[in-house]
Amino acid sequence: MKRIIFLGILSILLGCASETEQASLNQIAQIYDAETSYTKGFSSSVGKETIKRFTIKAKGSVMVDTLSPNATSANMALLVYDGFEEKEKNDYTQIDVELISTKGDTSNYFFPVDLLERLSEKSEVYRGFSEAIIQGNATEIDVLKSPERIPNPVGEQLLTTISDLKNEHGVLMGFEPFGILENRNEGKTMYQFNSFLNFNTGTKIYYYVIVDATPKRNKVEGFRIFF
Repeated sequence: MKRIIFLGILSILLGCASETEQASLNQIAQIYDAETSYTKGFSSSVGKETIKRFTIKAKGSVMVDTLSPNATSANMALLVYDGFEEKEKNDYTQIDVELISTKGDTSNYFFPVDLLERLSEKSEVYRGFSEAIIQGNATEIDVLKSPERIPNPVGEQLLTTISDLKNEHGVLMGFEPFGILENRNEGKTMYQFNSFLNFNTGTKIYYYVIVDATPKRNKVEGFRIFF
């Protein structure tokens, strides 16, 4: 009698990236000055959920070599997820990130889609706060801040700082996300979104925005600009 044991199936699918997927690859390449590519695939085994993955590969970036790979890979995964159309978000169960250093060393990270969905909600707060800085909207800055952690208005003061930076570095063109970290503070989980403020002179100024990870509590708990 023959015994057949099914262990599992691993499949790699190659094809053209959609316009939204390609846009995310291009954005990652631009931010990190990296070569980017991707694969799609799935793995399945008896009694377990089929894993459907989108893998982004980033290679040869000096910038990535100098940053925390945990922060970098989380940001790349979120950029890919946020770049999907709504129907595409249902096509995958996780997004994998493969980082290949300038020396050829490889590290791999994976992010379940349900985690990225929660992270995306918090990213909207960080992006709204950053857009308010770019647009000079002091009212929106104060709306988005946590009244418990930052009880006093800060919008006008922050925009005064931005005005001083503009006088020194030129026109503020936008912001550029490059890393996400998860921190614990007083027993609470926080997400730290690391970014650059980009000026038309080529100057990049590092800043971060901290957002409470608690579901439905979409407030900025802290921020800092390094100059």
